[in-house]
Amino acid sequence: MKPLATAALLVFAVAASAQETEVEARILSAYHGLDQLPETLLGLALICGRLVGGQDGMPVVFSIQVDARTVSADAFAVETSSGTRVTPLCATLRPAMESLERRTVLLIGPFGSAASPPLGVEVVRQLRDVHGNPLAGLRSEAITALAAGPSLVFAERFAPSAPGLEEECPEEAAQAILLTWEGGVTGPQGADLAEAQREAVS
Repeated sequence: MKPLATAALLVFAVAASAQETEVEARILSAYHGLDQLPETLLGLALICGRLVGGQDGMPVVFSIQVDARTVSADAFAVETSSGTRVTPLCATLRPAMESLERRTVLLIGPFGSAASPPLGVEVVRQLRDVHGNPLAGLRSEAITALAAGPSLVFAERFAPSAPGLEEECPEEAAQAILLTWEGGVTGPQGADLAEAQREAVS
């Protein structure tokens, strides 16, 4: 499983019209998706500015896009199975940093184990969405365990001409759908998602 690939773009040649609706800011999912990060994830070590091998990973998916400038580890608190509130060692939007993504914050720290999973996650400081609205106070106690595997939690439809989709869609495409999963998803044997996976979605 690729631990950080939480978004996938699907392109369909089906006529449809997109509608803009106001979305309530909330935490859609918190996935205890990595029990002890491998020591070889050097990219994460560079992002966090420290070694994070052996720590846990928790992708937290929001219903709205998050302002990357306000993402910090101390903006979050994770409640462990013992009731202790833990400040993550690292919080990052990477790798879902493209203009149409920025909904998933990856938290890294000592959050528990498969046998003793965390109980909740909360925004405790000045995290903001891309429109400047504060997100402090958002909380989720629905923590998905590693063994459950990641589920689809959000889908958003765009016109192929939307900013951020330049050269992503074939000419015959009528719409593009961005799917966000709780945690990392791949094709068979760890391969990137491809046509077979796109055609399996309806």
